[in-house]
Amino acid sequence: MPSTPRRFSLAAAALAAVLVVTAAPDAGAATPQTTTDPAKAAAGWLVQRFVDASGKPSPSGDHFEFSGHFFDGGTTADAIFALAAAKAGKSKIDAAITYFAKHVDDYADLSKAFGGPFDGGVAKSALAAIVAGADPRDFGGFDLMQTLKDDECPA
Repeated sequence: MPSTPRRFSLAAAALAAVLVVTAAPDAGAATPQTTTDPAKAAAGWLVQRFVDASGKPSPSGDHFEFSGHFFDGGTTADAIFALAAAKAGKSKIDAAITYFAKHVDDYADLSKAFGGPFDGGVAKSALAAIVAGADPRDFGGFDLMQTLKDDECPA
């Protein structure tokens, strides 16, 4: 019997594979693509979960939010990793990393407004930048790699 995380992944992939388009199709609309590839199906489901400026899931969504109000850099980074691993959603990755770069300080507190920088957030932001093809040495106006180096414990 598959483990609980694997069952969840399989269930999510199956659900994504059978999603039905709820909007009425127009005459010029392309037929929705379907797949039996679990990774591609899960990626298809995931790209629909990104939110837009209204905080609601949208095809134009480019990030995730916590409690519907605050940028969730961790989940946004996780989604970038998942899409990259599935080799899917390049345009969504590009949109997400662009949004992320504008809000990286909100996530990692690079300006030290709340006792940061928070090394876990800085490292995850740097990895998301690398995976998405952005430069972690100039990400949202910050050098994430230098920030990590500067915050190393000398012992």
